[in-house]
Amino acid sequence: MSAFARWLILLALFWAGLPGSSQIPDIRQDLDKNVAYSVQVRPSGPDQVVSVVRFPSPVRTESQRNNTVEVLVYRPRDVERPMPVALVLHFFGATSLRFEQRMAGELNRRGIAVAVMTLPYHLSRAQSIEQSGIEALRPDPVFLARTLAQAILDARRTLDYIETQPDLDASRIACVGTSLGGILSSTLYAVDSRIQSNVALLAGGDIAHIIWTSTVTTQLRQGLQAKRITLEQLADALREVDPLTYARPDLGSRMLLVRARYDEVILPEDTDKLIRAFGNPKVVELPTGHYGGAVLESRLYRLVGDFLSAEFRGLSFKPPERISGPTIRIGLHYNPHSELTLVAGVDLYRVGRRPDLVASAFLSTEGVILYVGAPLKYGFSVGGAITPEGIGWGVAWTFVL
Repeated sequence: MSAFARWLILLALFWAGLPGSSQIPDIRQDLDKNVAYSVQVRPSGPDQVVSVVRFPSPVRTESQRNNTVEVLVYRPRDVERPMPVALVLHFFGATSLRFEQRMAGELNRRGIAVAVMTLPYHLSRAQSIEQSGIEALRPDPVFLARTLAQAILDARRTLDYIETQPDLDASRIACVGTSLGGILSSTLYAVDSRIQSNVALLAGGDIAHIIWTSTVTTQLRQGLQAKRITLEQLADALREVDPLTYARPDLGSRMLLVRARYDEVILPEDTDKLIRAFGNPKVVELPTGHYGGAVLESRLYRLVGDFLSAEFRGLSFKPPERISGPTIRIGLHYNPHSELTLVAGVDLYRVGRRPDLVASAFLSTEGVILYVGAPLKYGFSVGGAITPEGIGWGVAWTFVL
């Protein structure tokens, strides 16, 4: 082979590895396992040993920081070895791992080791904490697909690391993901047989439709539309990284999905798609929006712990249909007495599943407002209000945490 031909091949390989090229990595490909893992022990507590593992991502990008994967591993002390492991994937835009660290504490107390992987362009892989996740929102369908594929391949290489650890049981691995992490964990569960169980918190399927309808992707959606990219074109680009492409009904028996009734980040219809694709997994509903799970955090940890403990022991698990808690609304309210005012409050009563009528108690700058409204669209409702000044009609625009 001539030197010129070799140069052309090297150039083609280099170009294929750059973001924006037409090649999207195959998330099911065999990965090179001859990898150097860097391990550093961090300050740990009396019941827990914490270490940080770093290794090169299987997908090379233009960002050197993004090319190194960081995984925090939490091992409980004084438990039987080898121990089961939960691979945890965080939500989009995370600026810390406090939620995942507290979950690790709950699972460690049950004898389960936890590996928390940093997603591409987040935290240590971002240019700064303030930019965590932002770099991933490029209005380029191929770039978006490559970034999601990178996350899956990074997680699969994390599984490779787990297999090298004699104190971790590679035959008992589960995946836990929240929001974007739950979408990714569901894809990973479907494509890698080493994952025995999956917990998807506040997740869904049909990634293109989620981007097209979510309240947190407005700027990305506008950028795509400005380039005249349609929903169908976006769906074509993301199909190879979407959990719906790989989901099988037989996987549902070992999957737990937690959904939010008033979710506007991942719409209920997209959560329904994921449920159907996995053959009706165990489902628990929260009476909240996408962010209201923070109010029920400790109960979510226990739910995940109960499910994984049963899974790792080969026991059956029957979750509750729902976790009770407050439905918290924040927004604006107008009535003839107090006029327009900021409000925050809780739902006292709801009629219908959508719901068709909501009674709420709001705290405002003018005092307590009791409001009964019929929801319209886009968070608006109209109804009656009782204020410190009297009874009258009212209009509200609110969103549910």
